[in-house]
This record gives sequence, C-alpha cells and structure tokens, in this order.
Amino acid sequence: MLLMKPILLLIRSMMLVAIFTVATQAAGADAEVAAQQTMVLDCVARMEVQTTWDQCRTLMFQPCQTDTVGSSEHLSCLTELRQSWGARMQSTFRAVLDRVSDDGKRSLDELLAQWSGYVVQKCADVGKAKASISEEAARLGCETSETIGLVAELDACLDGRSTAPYCDSES
Repeated sequence: MLLMKPILLLIRSMMLVAIFTVATQAAGADAEVAAQQTMVLDCVARMEVQTTWDQCRTLMFQPCQTDTVGSSEHLSCLTELRQSWGARMQSTFRAVLDRVSDDGKRSLDELLAQWSGYVVQKCADVGKAKASISEEAARLGCETSETIGLVAELDACLDGRSTAPYCDSES
C-alpha cells in the first residue's frame, strides 16, 4: 500500500508530461500552418510585381509535394490543406464583416454566395479536364487555390490595400 502512492504520483506526472507534449506538438503544428499560410499570402500579394503564379502555387502546395499525385496520402494532404485554408477564410471573412459598413456587408455576402457557386463549377470543370491525372486532386487543388485567392483579397481589405467598394469601413 505504501508503494501505491508513489506509483500513482509517477503515473500522474507521466500523464501530465504526455498531455503537455501533445498540446505543445499541436500548438507547434498550428504555428507551422499559420507561418506557411503567411508565406503563401505574402507571395500572392506580391504576384506580378515580385513573384509569379508558379512560385506562389509551389508554396501553396508545398505540404503535399512529396506525395504521389492522386495517391490516398496526396488526397488526404490536399483535403487537410483545403480545410485549413477554409478555416482561415472564415475567420478572415468574419474580421472583414466586423469592420465594413452595412452596405459592405451586404455586398460581401452577395459576392461570397456567387463566389461559392463559381468555385464549385470551375473546380469541377478543372477536375474533369485533369481526370487522366487525378480528377479529385485537381478539384481539391483548384478549390484550395481559389480559397487562397479569396483570403488574399480579404486580407487586402483588412490592410487597406483593396479598392473594392465592400471594403469601405464604418469609421
């Protein structure tokens, strides 16, 4: 019975170390994703002045570059990439909505609804055109790059670099 208490303390401390390690690794992964996204957005913001589409596209899909195109690993990577950019788009969109006028909010809502339909159709077409390589990979890549383009525009709106009418702030 005397040994039980030290053993329980040891187990508890090992569990705390394991939990801390997992939490630290998750935070590190989130920081890596954020840093990679920042590099991509910087590239897109400087496109046609200092960077090219090919350079930005390479950065966009860098996390998946070692996977064989169309493999289950590649499709999984592209799906995760699309989801992380989708989350970034949603948070950036909310930030823009918090800053723009009521007219800007209405315009932005309408544009986003149109954008969604456009992306679905465009990326389905891109997927069909690339079906001999991997229709799903092409569709996911298209959806990801279109989402990144939207995030870049929303970031420009937040930073005051956009001349889009919906970027007029309430202040």
